Amino acid sequence: MQYCLLKVLCLCLCFHMTFLMSKCILCAKAMTLSPASSRNATVGEIVNLMSVDVQKVQDLCHIVNFMLSSPVIIVIAIYCLWQILGPSTLSGIIFMLVILPVNSVIIAKKVRDFQVSF
Repeated sequence: MQYCLLKVLCLCLCFHMTFLMSKCILCAKAMTLSPASSRNATVGEIVNLMSVDVQKVQDLCHIVNFMLSSPVIIVIAIYCLWQILGPSTLSGIIFMLVILPVNSVIIAKKVRDFQVSF
């Protein structure tokens, strides 16, 4: 229970910091825009381009956070399962590792079929 609460608080803090960072990037980019380049485009175009850049940075921060925290979460989950189930946990892990390539092949085929249809 305490771990879940701590995790939720950390994720909320991470999302909030990412939001603030993106706003700072947007403001810094707007301040460094030269007058010559601002004459070539309208305010709407500049804001649109900057918001797309900021969104990409936000997405990157979330992906990096997910990539760094996922192994830790998986290890903690396996440890908790081991405490409850004991060696039976290994059968579940082996099953998931065997099914993973099969699932990847099926998904790749479905995606290929979907792309061909459009």
